[in-house]
Amino acid sequence: MKIVHISDSHGRHRNLTEAIEAIERIDVLIHSGDFSDYGIKEETEFFLEWFKSMPAKHKILIAGNHDDTFFHSSNVSKEFDLTGIDYLQDELIEIDGVTFYGSPWTPSPFGGSFTFYPGEGETIWQKIPDDVDVLITHGPKFKTLDLVEKYDRTQRLGCPSLAERIDQLDNLKAHLFGHIHEAKGIMTDNGIQYSNSATGLHVLELDEVGSE
Repeated sequence: MKIVHISDSHGRHRNLTEAIEAIERIDVLIHSGDFSDYGIKEETEFFLEWFKSMPAKHKILIAGNHDDTFFHSSNVSKEFDLTGIDYLQDELIEIDGVTFYGSPWTPSPFGGSFTFYPGEGETIWQKIPDDVDVLITHGPKFKTLDLVEKYDRTQRLGCPSLAERIDQLDNLKAHLFGHIHEAKGIMTDNGIQYSNSATGLHVLELDEVGSE
């Protein structure tokens, strides 16, 4: 299964059009949040029309802390046209035998859309199914593609409680996220592919479930 992962386009999604259209046979196109910059309805609708037009068999979308329109909506699927898009907000879907779970939440001491305060993460992440294949969150776990330089020192901004939950997911094959722009990259650790595609694009090949 070929997965194309994008994130944190912040209204500049058209910059990715040429790169996406150049990729042959995309099975699943995933955006892991912050498709908005200002969080206004017109911006959201502009992105959704573009996302629907991209050449992929399936499309998955989660929100991020900039996506105020989804956060304040009482029913996203009724307020916005999501035709051809699987929008996941603490939800699981299965595509061709592969399970995908998406969650928009990130830790923040300041509040904001789809954020939680320190100490609240464990309850949120326990909703992740034990046997999920692909996990999509807006932000990273602690100590994985989360390192930034700030005030002449380095700092890790990933979520410790998410890291603890991922350690319990024996079936996990990939974790896709963004949020921390400075730490964009892709890596494999303990058999799990990690992709931080903030402001960019990554292509992942996922082995068929059950194959060696």
